[in-house]
Amino acid sequence: GNTFTGMCDSSNQLLWGVTEYKSGEYYAGHYKDGLRETGTYFWSDGEKMKGTFLEPSMEQDGFEVNFIGVYTFADGAEHSGYFKGGGNPTGFGMSSYVGEDRSFEAGIFNTKNGKFGLEGYGVRVVGDYWYWGFWQSGAIIGSTYRTLDADGDPVKFTRSSNGDLNGPYNLNSGDNDRFDTIVSYIQKRLSKYEE
Repeated sequence: GNTFTGMCDSSNQLLWGVTEYKSGEYYAGHYKDGLRETGTYFWSDGEKMKGTFLEPSMEQDGFEVNFIGVYTFADGAEHSGYFKGGGNPTGFGMSSYVGEDRSFEAGIFNTKNGKFGLEGYGVRVVGDYWYWGFWQSGAIIGSTYRTLDADGDPVKFTRSSNGDLNGPYNLNSGDNDRFDTIVSYIQKRLSKYEE
């Protein structure tokens, strides 16, 4: 069975400590009403999840979430933000990647069939370029705005029916408004998340 080492209250409710599960996984942290509250969950493959378990779950960005914190993958990549059911990024968050073309993403994420990706307003950094736009299942749809860095001047690309990007084009006033909306949304959410 499972093994607990730590402190309990007078009615044997877990307060803080380490629970080792028969699967080889373990949790170290605080408990509330006998449930995990704030701490780190470790998987046997080296992945871990550190943060706060939300009981009851809450709505965030149109998704039900039950954890906020940082998930560290076995390769060292990390995702910070909201999660649903274990390590499934859901809602606003940020990801850093190791050994991939992309190095960073921020925006709304969702997990489908065990894979997570941007799902709404977001930005992806590839090399020196920042790609801003609306994402669906991890791929940008509609107009793409590219900057040379986080504060660079944007240019617009459009995606053809075969998936190729066309451009760069100068932004018109409508494009400027859309680009500003995307950037301000992400910056506002990053500021809120960092609080």
